Amino acid sequence: MGTKVWRSVQRGRSTGRTRGRRARRAAGLIASVLVLLVWLALPTAALAQTPPAATVITLAERLVTQLPAGPLAWRLETLPTAQAALAATATTGVAAEHGGRFYLLTLAASGGRTPGATVLAETGPVPAPRGAAQYLLRLSLLTGGPGSQTAVHAHPGAEADYVLAGDFAARTDAGAVRVPVGRVIVGPPAGGAHQAVNLGTTDLQVLVFYAVDAAQPFSSPAAFADPSRAAQLAPFPSGLGLPRTGGGGLPVGLPLALGAISALSAGLFLRRRAER
Repeated sequence: MGTKVWRSVQRGRSTGRTRGRRARRAAGLIASVLVLLVWLALPTAALAQTPPAATVITLAERLVTQLPAGPLAWRLETLPTAQAALAATATTGVAAEHGGRFYLLTLAASGGRTPGATVLAETGPVPAPRGAAQYLLRLSLLTGGPGSQTAVHAHPGAEADYVLAGDFAARTDAGAVRVPVGRVIVGPPAGGAHQAVNLGTTDLQVLVFYAVDAAQPFSSPAAFADPSRAAQLAPFPSGLGLPRTGGGGLPVGLPLALGAISALSAGLFLRRRAER
């Protein structure tokens, strides 16, 4: 009897030690899951690295004292020589060379054509400012590597973007629009917050058109009224200009929420296993 009692006591102690180790392992797993949940709950901006900045350089610009009357459109064309492009600038045109091509950007009524030119794009109506003493017409080149973007900003006038290369998205308070290569999109009116973003894995090249009040600062910092809506990606619209509403894409916090749920479920499963 003494031996049986002693063995029973030993088995009880062994079982107790085993349960204790399992409980400690379960506690460790739960602590790990809690740490992971706290990490996932941190703001996305705190975890993500600052995206690289896109670069905007001026190719050509001019000052004019008057804009054509009526609704306006931007027309982008190429000509065979620099001299031909410069000669065709007329009263509201800007000519520049990039990548061995000679571009002519004209702000005028829609439907016009320059003799000897190849039309790449025409877009409007352009929300050009009115009533200014002088207007700045500028043609710029936006470039940037994968993931690059501009700061959120605004201009005292109108902007449009023509994509030469890369996966480009234009963000505004109405949402984000992915613009295909060879297409152009009109930005918001004067003072509207917007941002250019490279969504792809290759370098971005975009021709940017401006028509702004020359007496005001060319660019000013701005903020989106609803940053989550500005990040929602919509397809390129069939018409001209930016869509009225954003769409598509996942809400910013949804991936983090799904990750937290998965981590919690895994922790509960492992705890049950440890308690057996």
